[in-house]
Amino acid sequence: MSASERIPFRIEINQIIELLAKQIYQSPLALLRENCQNAYDAILQRRYLGQYFEPEISVTITPTEVRVTDNGIGMTKQDLVNHYWRAGSSGKNNAEARAAGVVGTFGIGAMANFGVASELIVITESARDGQRTASHALRETLSATEDCIEMTSEQLSGQPGTTVIAKIPEATPVNLNAATTYIREFVRHLDIPVFVNKKLVSQEQFEASVIMPVADWTESNQDATLGPQFRADVNLVVAKTGEVGLSLSKIRYSGTPIDGVILLRQGMHQIRTFRSRFALANASVSSSYGFGGIANSGILEPTAGREALTTSSLQFIQSLVTACDKYTSEKIAGTPSSNSNTGFMDWVAKHGRFELCSNLIVRMEPNNRSVPLKDISQWTKVSPFNYFDGIDQALINQYATEDQPLIVLSTRHPRKKCELGYLQSYCKVTRIVDAPTVLVRKPERDWTVNDSAFALRLMSILESDYFVHVQVTFGKISHGLPILVDTSKSPIEIVLDTDGATAAMILRLYDEDFMALTGMVKDFIRNVIFTKISKFVPSSTRQGAEAFLQALRRPREVFEIEKSDLGSLGEIWQDYLEGKLSLAEAAKQSTIIVRTNVQVVDRSATGSVASVIPDVLENQRILEQAESSDGAEELEALPAITRLEKESPAKLLTIEEDEAPLKGYRCFLAITDRVREDRVGFFLQPHRTEIVWAGQKAIYIFQHHSGQFGLYYELQSTELLADVPDGRSISTCTIVLKNQIYIPVPNEIRDKFIPKEAEKKRFEIRCELLFPDIGVATPDKDSDR
Repeated sequence: MSASERIPFRIEINQIIELLAKQIYQSPLALLRENCQNAYDAILQRRYLGQYFEPEISVTITPTEVRVTDNGIGMTKQDLVNHYWRAGSSGKNNAEARAAGVVGTFGIGAMANFGVASELIVITESARDGQRTASHALRETLSATEDCIEMTSEQLSGQPGTTVIAKIPEATPVNLNAATTYIREFVRHLDIPVFVNKKLVSQEQFEASVIMPVADWTESNQDATLGPQFRADVNLVVAKTGEVGLSLSKIRYSGTPIDGVILLRQGMHQIRTFRSRFALANASVSSSYGFGGIANSGILEPTAGREALTTSSLQFIQSLVTACDKYTSEKIAGTPSSNSNTGFMDWVAKHGRFELCSNLIVRMEPNNRSVPLKDISQWTKVSPFNYFDGIDQALINQYATEDQPLIVLSTRHPRKKCELGYLQSYCKVTRIVDAPTVLVRKPERDWTVNDSAFALRLMSILESDYFVHVQVTFGKISHGLPILVDTSKSPIEIVLDTDGATAAMILRLYDEDFMALTGMVKDFIRNVIFTKISKFVPSSTRQGAEAFLQALRRPREVFEIEKSDLGSLGEIWQDYLEGKLSLAEAAKQSTIIVRTNVQVVDRSATGSVASVIPDVLENQRILEQAESSDGAEELEALPAITRLEKESPAKLLTIEEDEAPLKGYRCFLAITDRVREDRVGFFLQPHRTEIVWAGQKAIYIFQHHSGQFGLYYELQSTELLADVPDGRSISTCTIVLKNQIYIPVPNEIRDKFIPKEAEKKRFEIRCELLFPDIGVATPDKDSDR
């Protein structure tokens, strides 16, 4: 038997730190942000001590050196030893620092620099004990077992503060313009001077980044109630166009003061977040008004990489914006502005608050008059009016007279839904029925095998996928319609005209391509049937949504390193070296800590929609006419395109320019396997889709059709997606296969998702459930956050 020997497990600490720094920080310029944030925190702490000084941060950038100097509180030698040069330990994680308003308490220290820098020099003079210390380290000589950081006491200057000098290898020089632009975005709103290469880049007011609409009227209220949990001083600005803006200060959440200010403007979509005026990450939430702008508050916390907010922070912003949607809607309801604001109508329609629609203008014939709904409410107390929700001008002319005017509803949603809701609830009105009827029914004994196959497939899919029981029959329908859905019957009745183009084509599939029949029927349901029966799908109700949530509420996956994880990064390997942990335990804990959800797409991982789901493209082409003529609401909640029997290895699917797009899209990105495994149940439910993009981020908000909750899906690219923020609600076109879920990429940014030869597109992912109408816990200011 051969002799065995034992060897130690060795760590190349310089490479480990470089690796971890790159895991945490998605941009090589992050050392600029971290060093500036530390400088700002030092100034906030010195201010808190009550010392008089004129704060200033100076940043000097060359291709091979980044130097950040502040006149803040400085560090003692013990601070350097115990915190700055020790990953995972923070000198700011205490009550005094939090009271000063510091931005970061993660304890990352020097590690932020070594993702890029080869050498680090720190010169600091403490305002507490007057010590002045210089320290120096080389990445290539870093060690967990040997003394590798040089510490030197220096002669006092009498000027507290710190200078951090990061030396950058010549092989990877810093781009001066990119670096200046990058750091300016984080410090531009600080109230102290920050100079980059002697140019002032700070002290801008928040109002400069959120230009409010030109006011037609304004309303200010102190300590106004925004909702059950929020109160604030609110200034509401409304333009002649109906566009709104909100300014919030002195915010109270469940009675607890929340420091900071919130500026929101309709249509901006993305919210830039700040803590003590230092920029954090962008956030996007669900809002009928598409609110975006700025949120500056001490309750907001970043994850360790600063590229995202913690879940509780996101939920706080979502809850606050939901409250602002409600406040805004109730305030502008009593004004003519409500008639020109689609966001108002969308909020009212979603929440059934039709009593707020009294100032909406409705069309009245003859003479195409515009009349406020509140006037119709008064008039119909004397005599009822007729209303018509169709477009047949001959019928309008027949019923509209001077003696008996006719109310003609809008053809556009959500206005039509608001008009109808108000009329039915607060007016005495009678609908002019021009409803289609079944002229002749085809007896079941006369059904062909094809008819039976189509009807049974239609009923079984609605039963199994949507939990809706229907009865299908065939016949001739008035108005030349190919389909009629009668939801007043139980079970719901669906009547199909077998001579109609769509039905005839589906019936032929039984003989010509039986395997394609199921897919065609699924697409037919999604495009034509679903919008007519959506309110009868069980999960659209509150009870159904709550039951569905039970399957989704699993332990939250951490997609980026958060503070609670980071504290043990350095200590795990130190514990291993000291024998406190086995190698297996250390490896396991480290794997958990540094995990991140990443999507990488190269040319080999791309495919075509036509090669994976050709029937979907053909079905869409065939159904387009039926869909458009049927008036389907493109931006309402829709089911996904499902082909659970198909698989694809591709992470990206595209459609060539010479082919017809699918719902207007030519690019579809697969969500990560982790999110698919965890949230596939959500995507199989009907949902609305919103997306915003700015800088390096694209954020999807998928809202469950019950309106009770949504899914936040954030992609952080390594390249710039767009210079100017943009976003909107888009037509839902999620594709669900057996092993993949694809989401559509808007045409404006699709080029940023399609890799060229030998190119890899890398996206870091974050996914969270969001709840519009629930609160979040207020952080304990004395806790170790």
